[in-house]
Amino acid sequence: MDNMKKISLILLAIIPIVILALPIAVAQQGGATIISVTGTAPDGSAYPGEPITVSLQINLPGTYTIKLASDSVGSNVWVTQTISPSTTGLYNVTLTLPKSLPGIQSSPVVYVLVSGFLTSEYSYLNIYPKVEISPIQTPCADTLGNPNSITVNVYGVDPNAVITAFNFTSNTFTAVYNLSTNLTVNSNGTASTTLPLYGSSSNFTEGIPMGQYSVYFIGSGATYISNQKPGTFTVLPQLVLSPNTGNGIDQQLQNLTLIGIGFDPNVQVMNVTLHNKNFTNVSYTFDVSSGNITTNSYGFFNFSNLYQYYPTNMTAGLYIPTVVESNGNNITFPDDYYLVQRILIIYYPSNAIVTPGQTITVVAYGYGPGTYYGYQTNYLTVTLDQSIYLGTFTLGKDGNLTFNVTMPSSNITFGAHYIWGIDSWGFEYRAAIVVGAGGYYEIINPITMQPKSSPIAYAGYNNQTVIVCPCEQYVGEKYCSQCAAVSGTCDYVGDKVLVTVTGLVPGDTINIYFGDIQVGTATADNSGSATFSFTVPTVPEGTYLLQAAGSSIGTITLGFYNGTNILPNTPAQVVPKILLLDLNKDIAPILVGSGIVRVIGTGFPAGVAMAGVLINNTDAIMAVTTNVQRWTSTSNGLLTSQFTNVLGLWIPFVEPGAYMVNLTYYVPSSTSTPVIQATDASYAYVINNLTEVATYSDLQNAVSTITSSINSAQSALSSQLTSVSTQLSNSLTTLQNNLNAAVGTINNALNGINSSLNTMSSQLSTLSNNVNSLSTSVNQLSSQVSQAVTAAQNAATSANSAATQAQNAATAASNAANQINALSSQVSNLSSQVSNAVSAANAATTQASDAASKAAYALYISLVTLILVLVALAISTMVYNTLKKSLATTPSK
Repeated sequence: MDNMKKISLILLAIIPIVILALPIAVAQQGGATIISVTGTAPDGSAYPGEPITVSLQINLPGTYTIKLASDSVGSNVWVTQTISPSTTGLYNVTLTLPKSLPGIQSSPVVYVLVSGFLTSEYSYLNIYPKVEISPIQTPCADTLGNPNSITVNVYGVDPNAVITAFNFTSNTFTAVYNLSTNLTVNSNGTASTTLPLYGSSSNFTEGIPMGQYSVYFIGSGATYISNQKPGTFTVLPQLVLSPNTGNGIDQQLQNLTLIGIGFDPNVQVMNVTLHNKNFTNVSYTFDVSSGNITTNSYGFFNFSNLYQYYPTNMTAGLYIPTVVESNGNNITFPDDYYLVQRILIIYYPSNAIVTPGQTITVVAYGYGPGTYYGYQTNYLTVTLDQSIYLGTFTLGKDGNLTFNVTMPSSNITFGAHYIWGIDSWGFEYRAAIVVGAGGYYEIINPITMQPKSSPIAYAGYNNQTVIVCPCEQYVGEKYCSQCAAVSGTCDYVGDKVLVTVTGLVPGDTINIYFGDIQVGTATADNSGSATFSFTVPTVPEGTYLLQAAGSSIGTITLGFYNGTNILPNTPAQVVPKILLLDLNKDIAPILVGSGIVRVIGTGFPAGVAMAGVLINNTDAIMAVTTNVQRWTSTSNGLLTSQFTNVLGLWIPFVEPGAYMVNLTYYVPSSTSTPVIQATDASYAYVINNLTEVATYSDLQNAVSTITSSINSAQSALSSQLTSVSTQLSNSLTTLQNNLNAAVGTINNALNGINSSLNTMSSQLSTLSNNVNSLSTSVNQLSSQVSQAVTAAQNAATSANSAATQAQNAATAASNAANQINALSSQVSNLSSQVSNAVSAANAATTQASDAASKAAYALYISLVTLILVLVALAISTMVYNTLKKSLATTPSK
């Protein structure tokens, strides 16, 4: 028993020693040990963006830090994770390697660093490249045929490696997408680019077939390029309908184009179905197998005209397309559509302008289906402005119908209205119609004021009408001291146009247009009518529509009224016309023998060349009128000369008569033989026959002849016929008195002319005085102008001084700007230094924090050890005291 106590006391003495020896043993093995590190690559290497599993053997509970870094010293730490196991054992820790890896090495590698209680270990893995595609599935184009793109991201590649292309591989297709600009990998091991999958800017101009693709990058400078993990994405097929809207009209299917992108390669398209899934459940299937429509190696096809396979109208709704391939694939496109919208068309009258009580023809398309598709009869209810009932009609199987309605004969206002049609499905549409609003124009001869029967018009001269007439047309007109009696007609350029528009809202203002030229405005009266007249503008040869535009009627084209009928949409035809005038006055040229006449002309083609002159449709004087060959026309069709503003012709005839004059001109032609046309004619009159004209001199000669004859007769008969002679003498006296009276009248007229000349002389004297006064005023004005010039020069001197001061200020501002730039540079340098200092401080702070953490951990271990030592000493002391006491009390033997 005493021995057992001794043994116990000895064990108690040994325990502190064992406890003190434990830290030494643990330190030799480590608090934690790396067993393995494993990535997701087939050989255990790592892919960016994927997990790395670290297996740790924990020998001593405590806190441990695991880091993923670019090197063994942790220069660039990418991920940090801390664990605090409470017991020893095997632990697996998972960390995800980031996609962006700043400071990545070449060759790429990731270091796994473990630190903690009595632990500082590391291991590493190779990093293999990885490709990712976004989005993961897409058609090569959208529903409108616009190219879609994918973004290709590359991770974990050697910095500065160069990527030149991408390889696309699926079960049915392989192709290389060569980059137009090489891609250089960033310092963090990443690179990114966007690749359009369709269109002219893509390597895949017609897209690529549908299916799942693996995408690899091709390039140089990448260590593990053969170990890369490809990106994957799926190409979806796309059908593009253009246009993707219609009105259910069968012939619109002729213009419907179908483009297939991303279908299976090298297969035939068998049929296309348009199915209204959202509302009516009506389908239209077009068997296109006879068209031999086959996709190419890229899965692309393009064809049009479904009408040739199935000519049909279509009911209203949103149709989803389905395409069936010869390999049995049945592909529906839920995001694609062909929209059929209802419509009403005013078939007659085509311009949609009607009068009250008129019957019109309307065509309806694209309304709802009827009994053919298993629904109740579909009726179309038609109203005017949704208030006046016009009729109810049964629509055809595809929602279409042609029908007639009669406009109300009363209780309908002039102006714009709407024909409304709503069917049993609730589909409705309106078509605009104008009641009473219409118009026409007449071309009026400005001399006779009678309308023309054809729409031929003469352009105005400077937008004005010019009329010339022979002398007889002007009462009391004197011409070269002769009163000419000429049996000629008046002539002109510049037709008048009278416009009439009806069916307007009273008070409406409309604009009238001749071609593109606004010639004026008109206001509707209380009956809704408006009239307006104008002269044909100065325009070159051509056709010109006449139109009226207003807020209530929009723009309408006027018809031509020929005196019997209105010819719709008939333009006015402006043709070349010349007008001959007296050399000095705006009257018809009346020549006593040969002479010169003035010429004006309008309505010529712009810049046209003249060929010659025709007289009475002959070329009799072409050799002596070569001056016209140097005439041309302005941009607005006026006849002009480079030599003078007064164009003239010499009429070399003395034979009395009216001479018709035409000017000929060259018409541009694509052939080598020029085309010559003639203008409409004008007239010159030549007189020198007493039977046609009597002058004052001719009258005096005639009186003298008559007097001599009477005297001879008186002398011969005086002896034989005294009584007769007496009577004849009395008659002669009476005749003489009458002649004297006539001579007196003529003398009085001459005296009146002398009086007028005196009055004119007085007026000329007054005019001379006014001119002198004007000269004085001009001299005064000249003095004032001189003063103003002096003032302007002074102002210019002041301006120069101010400019000099402004230049000095600008120089000073420039110097200040240079100083500011220098100061800015210094501030920038200082900012950089401060930034470096902050970075250094941050690094020092991090190191200090790590040192403090390690010191605190060491202090913790030291304190634990010290406590254990003190406990051991206490136990040893107890054992010693007990043993001593035991020995003291033990009796001696």
